[in-house]
Amino acid sequence: MATHISPAELYTALEQAHARIAELEALIATERQPITTLRPEGASQHNPLPTAAPATTEHEQAAVLMTAQRDLARLIAQDAPEAEVWTTCLQAAILVSGLDCGGLYLFNADNRAFELVAHQGLGADFVQAMAYVAEENPHAQRILRGTGICFTAAELDAQNDQHAEGVRAMAAIPLQHRGQILGCLNVASHLHCAIPEHAYQALAIIAVEIGSVLIHQQSEAALKQSHAQLSATLVAARMGTLRYHLPTQRIFWSPEAAQIIGTNQVEETLSRFIEYFHPEDRELALNVLQEALAQKSVPSREYRIFTASGELRWITNYGKLEYDQAGNPLALSGLIQDITERKQAEQKLQRNEQLLRLFVVHSPAAIAMFDRDMRYIIASQRYLIDYRLGELDVTGRSHYDVFPEMTDEHRAIHQRCLAGDVEIQANDRLLRADGTIDWVRYELRPWYELNDEIGGLIFFSEVITERKTAEAALRASEERYRHLAEELEQRVQQRTAEVQDLYDYAPVGYHSLDAEGRIVMINQTELDWLGYSREELLGRSMTDLFTPETLEVFTHEFPVFKQRGWMQNAEVTLIRKDGSTFPTLINATAIKDATGQFLMSRSIVFDNTERKKAEVALRLSRDQLSVANAALHKASQAKNEFLANMSHELRTPLNGILGMAEILLEEIRGPLTERQRRAVAIIESSGGHLLSLINDILDLSKVEAGKLELHLESILVGEICETSLIFMKEPALKKNLNLAYEFDPQVVTMTADGRRLKQILINLLSNAVKFTPSGGKVTLQVRGDAERQTIDFAVIDTGIGIAAADMNRLFKPFTQVDSSLARAHEGSGLGLALVMDLVELHGGSIKVASKVGQGSTFTVCLPWGDDLAGGGVKTEPHQSEAAPSRQTSDQPPPPCSGTILVVEDKAMNFIALSDYLSNLGYSIITATNGQEAIERAAAHTPDLILMDIHMPVMDGLQATRRLRADPRFATVPIIALTALAMTGDRERCLAAGATDYLSKPVNMRQLAALIARLLPPTG
Repeated sequence: MATHISPAELYTALEQAHARIAELEALIATERQPITTLRPEGASQHNPLPTAAPATTEHEQAAVLMTAQRDLARLIAQDAPEAEVWTTCLQAAILVSGLDCGGLYLFNADNRAFELVAHQGLGADFVQAMAYVAEENPHAQRILRGTGICFTAAELDAQNDQHAEGVRAMAAIPLQHRGQILGCLNVASHLHCAIPEHAYQALAIIAVEIGSVLIHQQSEAALKQSHAQLSATLVAARMGTLRYHLPTQRIFWSPEAAQIIGTNQVEETLSRFIEYFHPEDRELALNVLQEALAQKSVPSREYRIFTASGELRWITNYGKLEYDQAGNPLALSGLIQDITERKQAEQKLQRNEQLLRLFVVHSPAAIAMFDRDMRYIIASQRYLIDYRLGELDVTGRSHYDVFPEMTDEHRAIHQRCLAGDVEIQANDRLLRADGTIDWVRYELRPWYELNDEIGGLIFFSEVITERKTAEAALRASEERYRHLAEELEQRVQQRTAEVQDLYDYAPVGYHSLDAEGRIVMINQTELDWLGYSREELLGRSMTDLFTPETLEVFTHEFPVFKQRGWMQNAEVTLIRKDGSTFPTLINATAIKDATGQFLMSRSIVFDNTERKKAEVALRLSRDQLSVANAALHKASQAKNEFLANMSHELRTPLNGILGMAEILLEEIRGPLTERQRRAVAIIESSGGHLLSLINDILDLSKVEAGKLELHLESILVGEICETSLIFMKEPALKKNLNLAYEFDPQVVTMTADGRRLKQILINLLSNAVKFTPSGGKVTLQVRGDAERQTIDFAVIDTGIGIAAADMNRLFKPFTQVDSSLARAHEGSGLGLALVMDLVELHGGSIKVASKVGQGSTFTVCLPWGDDLAGGGVKTEPHQSEAAPSRQTSDQPPPPCSGTILVVEDKAMNFIALSDYLSNLGYSIITATNGQEAIERAAAHTPDLILMDIHMPVMDGLQATRRLRADPRFATVPIIALTALAMTGDRERCLAAGATDYLSKPVNMRQLAALIARLLPPTG
């Protein structure tokens, strides 16, 4: 994103940069200082330097010096690399001196030392030793003062480093420019005992030339850096420089400007340059140029241009005029800046402001926005209607002028909110100008400018006078429904307690072992048999409870069981805490994870004491064994009959309760107030809760009896998930929960029982919604693992979480983590137990991760493909015996005609069915038993018969068979209604001649739809 900098600021910076560049260029062009003769410290006319025999004549020495000066001058013109410059400078010094070795040092101001950058004729060890000379060195101090130094052979002998190299004489001459020490030139000889006078003078002259070369080199580097910094600044600000030369009418621009324009050219004629501008902006650009020449100032404008590639951009300009010596305009120079991003942002802001205005004005809520002086900025149409302002345009008007009756209390609230407070009122009295009172709920809060200062207030409100009136009316009728709700709640609690008691006293024991054979779960029945407490056995090895004979068998069979996955009718002798033993019979199933790794066993333990006694008795008398077997069979039949009777006894009154509730909600008996509707909805919801509890109990009993069968088919996973989420939409909305769905696109279909998968998901989602506080989030996440061919269904919540100590009780039927009398969440504790059973029937697994106060994640892992390998899992076609969803369409069934015979022995059920069907236009005939149904059918010839199954005198199955035997009723639709809803009921009804089958409680709309399908409307 471009750096935010104004054209004026950048133009000032540009002038400063140009001034610096000019200064550096002047420095480079400065003539070299006059050559002066330098004498080393300690040398004078009275004390001349020791000399050696000259090697050349003075004329030859002068020629050599001139050649060296010329070579150094070429360095400046050629702009050679640093290393080449340094080497050339050193070679020139050695050449003019006539000596044979030396080194060139540069002074580093950062680390305050002389650093060797070039050398010739010196050994590697000597170079390494002398590569760095610190500022503190005495010789370095003299050089920094601008004093040259000469060393004789005797002086060098005293220095170990010099002696090791074999140097016999050396001169050190400072390299400087205008008093600034740039470095040091060291030239030495392995032959001469002292530096000749002419050699030193030549070195002094060439040192001045080298100083000029070095300062030129530094200036060039600084110049390049300044150019680079200026270019970087322009690029960052998306700017470039322009210069229009008036005499030639040509425009020159920088590379940065060329980048903005989108061209490789660096100059154009004025007419060609104008062609870059948008056709609508070309005249403006020419007018600005004329205005600048006339008024001698360059106004800034914004233009649209097309780049060479055809891209549309926005630019702006800033500049000034240049004049010749006569005062006439010579050129126009300045900057252009690419402001495309800013213009796009401004246009987006304008669009957003327009959208905001449309949103507020046409919002169905009463919204008003004020500035800091409480003047209207905008108000919605709903606001004008609610506050009886009609077509008044309030924009710009004071709120207190529009409502002169505004109280001081409300004015004080406005001032507090303008200071940063937020005011929320659920019930506020609004005094109208005509003296009437309205009730209002509102929220008043400040809105903020971009600089985080309060710009004014925004007001959200709703006139709730009608609601307050309705609440008063509802309170009058509330008492009538309270007694009905209390009675229903008592009956639900009674039935729930009966079911819980039935489970607590199960006649068999249950336990689970981990991969090491340690007890991880055990029920109270088995604990009572063994005489231990739960704490004493959890985590303990099961082998501690085996007799030696059983232990030997267990050691051999347990690894086989973990691999095979099942164990049937294993005879095991267990040791009680008191040391006594008793025989048991164990059936076990292995629970494995998605990878097939053993997690734990699920074992059912039967106390085999009686069986063993029976075996002993069998050896004595086969007759006694027959009696025992008959008793066992009778007990099994009694259990099934009990479940069937319990289902019938619970479903029969529920049919009336839910039917009546549905009739009331459809207002067949007259309209309801909103409070009445909510009360009846509570009745229907409570009945539905009881019905789901009954279904869970029946499903659980079917699983335990091995009679629950799956209908396996290819299903659409997304459809199942979305349907499950629809079930939870209303309870989530009531708790203000965010219900989210994350779906893996590669998961489309799978092989499973769609109805049971939906039951699994709804149970988990219902728990998540139940235990997540208001404002939280519940997520259904689906992920497929193509490599393992599994699908994970994860239900994630931000709820109360589960303590680690309570994890072992999660999947136990009739058990809740919070089982106290004061618990905050309802439920039977059957849901998770049933979920685990259904998951295992599918050949899958379930796991839980949870932290108290942070939420829980329940993950169900199911096979993806067709091979479920469920060990005895059977399939059956979908049956309609399951409780229908009470979530039906809001549209009532269309009016129909025809005669329906309703056979029902319960008055409440008969009334509900008759009221609902007669309201749809059907003629109703009634009968209270099967015999009466045959008689009434013969007398009236109905078009359709609703046949209850359990009735006195003659049951529904026998009556159906009798009717089908009569040719008059061979094709008349007969719908069987029963409250048993047990496995096989549908088949028995259809075998008797029923056309279709519904289990009680009957959903009225579903029944009406079925009747309409079997008995289409006429006319």
